[in-house]
Amino acid sequence: MSTAPEINWDETIPPNLAAISSRVKDCAAKNGDSLVTLVAVSKTKPLEAILAAHRVGHIRFGENYIQELVSKCEEIQAKEIAFDGKFSFIGALQSNKVNALIKSGYSSGLLDCVETVTSIKLARKLNDSVGAVRSDNASLDKLKVYVQVNTSGEESKGGCSPSEESPEVVDLVRFIHNDCSENLSLVGLMTIGAVDDSKGAFEVLKSTKQRCEMEVEGCGSLKLRLVSKIVM
Repeated sequence: MSTAPEINWDETIPPNLAAISSRVKDCAAKNGDSLVTLVAVSKTKPLEAILAAHRVGHIRFGENYIQELVSKCEEIQAKEIAFDGKFSFIGALQSNKVNALIKSGYSSGLLDCVETVTSIKLARKLNDSVGAVRSDNASLDKLKVYVQVNTSGEESKGGCSPSEESPEVVDLVRFIHNDCSENLSLVGLMTIGAVDDSKGAFEVLKSTKQRCEMEVEGCGSLKLRLVSKIVM
């Protein structure tokens, strides 16, 4: 019985990452935006793949599954690996799973962002859990968060409704800004757009951002995050 050949991540990751980075920079330049962050989604990939990307300068990674993220953080710490990268949690997050994510991921200093905040209940739980960890470790920065918006209307994708008839997204932005600012830093809005309409998703997200900035006093300029698969 034959086994799959072992992948040399230091050979495969750098050229693919360089090609994708170039495409992202070109698209950003065409739209007059130089402040674009590429998040490498590392779910189901081994730590060796992440380290290969890190060795060529990439520092932002996205994880969907709590246990997988926690395991990677623990391995980095246990092996004392020199790693200045950061993880964003980009998967669906239930309130009853927050403590596991924060106590193991955030407390390590490796997870610094949750991009899938979808309710006031979840925001409150994150704020409380982060506060408990920071009470024992004051050196930790606030947890960065994004409010997830469902721009496609697909039931399979989570997030607040962007409809102007719904106060959901504005109310959540206001709650995080006014009631969770001690431990959470509201960065912006995130969406997982329809596979065949990333541009449309971004336009809806941009319109939602403008509404939030107008209706939530003092929330500042919100950043936008679009999760999209890039095919090589």
